[in-house]
Amino acid sequence: MGGIYQKGGVVGSCGHGAGAFADVKLKDGHYMVKGKKVAGFPNSTEKEKSWAKQGTLLPFLVEERLRENGAIIINKDNVADKHDVISDQRIVSTMFLPSSALVAKEMLGLIESN
Repeated sequence: MGGIYQKGGVVGSCGHGAGAFADVKLKDGHYMVKGKKVAGFPNSTEKEKSWAKQGTLLPFLVEERLRENGAIIINKDNVADKHDVISDQRIVSTMFLPSSALVAKEMLGLIESN
């Protein structure tokens, strides 16, 4: 994923998928998400909803790991609609899976504009 991004490509995710971005390092040694707005599955939902398995679906909390690695977290506290798509420097993300078509549309728009 880091290779795609470093070559000018667009990467995207929905919900827990943002966890795949969390630990990606670029050639300069910085995390790909550092200083970028990223949405991912929120800690509050992980911990409060039984269907989210109280934060045990992954070996880490997505929002927490993104924050640790320098991302500017976009979550239900700072977005108008929980299905909003966040796009920052070719990283496209949203908090929840039902917004996947919107993420794909945004990614295609970015690809076509280059």
